[in-house]
Amino acid sequence: MCLFSKPPPLALVAALLLAAAVVSPSYLHPDEHHQTAELVAPSVLATRPHLPWEATAAAPLRSLYIPWLVAGLPWMLISAIAPSALTPSVIVAAPRIASALFIALPAHCCVMALARALSKDVPDAGVAGRPGSAASASSPRKASVRSTSQVRREGLRLRHRHSVTDEEPLASAQPPPSSVGDAHGFVASVGWLMATAWPVLIIGARPLANGVEAAAAAAALLTADRWRRRDCNASDIVPVAVVVALGIYLRPSFLGFAGGLALVMASWAGWDPKRMFGSVAVGLAVVAGVWLAAACGETLLYRYTLSDHTGHNYEALVVPPINFVAYNGDAASVASHGLHPRATHALVNTVMLFGPLWAMAGYGLAAGRQMSAGLRWVMVPALAFLCLLSIVPHQEPRFLAPMMASVAVLGAGAVQELGPIGRKRFWASWAVFNLATLGVFGVLHQGGVVPGAVWVASEAGPDATVVGFHTYMLPAHVIARSGARVVDLGGTGVSALVEALSRSGGRAFVLAPSTRHRLLSAPLV
Repeated sequence: MCLFSKPPPLALVAALLLAAAVVSPSYLHPDEHHQTAELVAPSVLATRPHLPWEATAAAPLRSLYIPWLVAGLPWMLISAIAPSALTPSVIVAAPRIASALFIALPAHCCVMALARALSKDVPDAGVAGRPGSAASASSPRKASVRSTSQVRREGLRLRHRHSVTDEEPLASAQPPPSSVGDAHGFVASVGWLMATAWPVLIIGARPLANGVEAAAAAAALLTADRWRRRDCNASDIVPVAVVVALGIYLRPSFLGFAGGLALVMASWAGWDPKRMFGSVAVGLAVVAGVWLAAACGETLLYRYTLSDHTGHNYEALVVPPINFVAYNGDAASVASHGLHPRATHALVNTVMLFGPLWAMAGYGLAAGRQMSAGLRWVMVPALAFLCLLSIVPHQEPRFLAPMMASVAVLGAGAVQELGPIGRKRFWASWAVFNLATLGVFGVLHQGGVVPGAVWVASEAGPDATVVGFHTYMLPAHVIARSGARVVDLGGTGVSALVEALSRSGGRAFVLAPSTRHRLLSAPLV
């Protein structure tokens, strides 16, 4: 039996995402604020600009589509309806809520649609038999009732004699019940895995490009599967090409996932050059058109949003993904962000993100039976993506968020192949793993920075200075709206803190972790 017999209702999934977006106090990564909200805050909130260098460079590395979708437009809507409601808390919560509803929730819907489509290929328990049998080759429901001629043919092969009528269901001619789980249990497992996974609840409910990339991965798998079911027609490649084009444009690392998916689709076409030529030609034309339109819109957005703050007119076409690839192709640039062993993604980050589900996906790849065999293709794009990211020595767990859909689908299939006790043990380990990681990454991880910034924004005035000491970069757009000056010291020493306070010229607030409170309570000079 599955943990729950039905997938979670969409309303429950939305409620979980919203709860994670609003209640969680953690601060996952500086990009959560500085690559999204900070880019549009000067234009929408009229705050003092605190722009990251990726946006102020003559060749910008970051697209403005995501910041406007999750931060700029929600802030403008709230300001138009009720300007007084745009409090510091709302300024923080609005991008998270928008990310949960406009990115993570549609991604969940794509994964569930994919699971329901794949469940048509999954044999029901008690009907699935050995490969090639009538029960496994046909639809499970249709296989439960057979005609007299089918019965006689099967009876001859099995050297059994049966006496049945045309209307009598042939239970005795069915293969023995299989240990493989049923299709409904598979869909339910996928739903609950996606609804309770901490990468979905935390990374998906934050304004991070990794969440957008994860949504693109889910949509790419779904559209590719539909292309397969429509006989790999060239005219049906357009949705796949649009998703791939947008995914690579918004997050160039998505190229690895798209490359793996292209290999799978080529195998579906039988590696036939004639069949593949039309799809490739149409797909490349669509990708080129999407990129050209996106670059034109990007250039206009940069002119409207940042030209007054960066000193650039953006007369040439702005294409952030090309600049992003050029920057990350420089070893010195990558090293400035920190270097990790190239096996970090494969050996550490996958376990950190997926826990016991990663082990189940590995089981489905290596030793899975009938159900897993039909689902293994979903892991090809994910593994290609993992290989590409492993080449770059700067490796953070959130980079692997796009693998979530593939791991959930294959892992759910592998879970269905376990016995009742094995399934209970898996779901128990899954619950413990996600409760622990939600506590770490959803509550404790830099958990005082954002609530502290919200409090300081309501207390500080135009003459105040807010200093971040041994913390992530402060969300300046929240504090700067009060007119206060924001100073980020990072992990510098006490002397830098003393100098910053001496230059404050008025009230000063210091945001620091509890491990530094004893230091701050002592005289600094």
